[in-house]
Amino acid sequence: MFGVFFLPYRSQQRRADDYIAVYTFIFIFYIFRFFFFGPKVFF
Repeated sequence: MFGVFFLPYRSQQRRADDYIAVYTFIFIFYIFRFFFFGPKVFF
């Protein structure tokens, strides 16, 4: 019973970690684009 409860929580937690990684990558990408191309291309 504990394993049945623990398995969906673990997959949900891993999915949340994937979302955090993707948003961090996009945030870093925009910061690099801002520094390399200037504020005009940022938006």
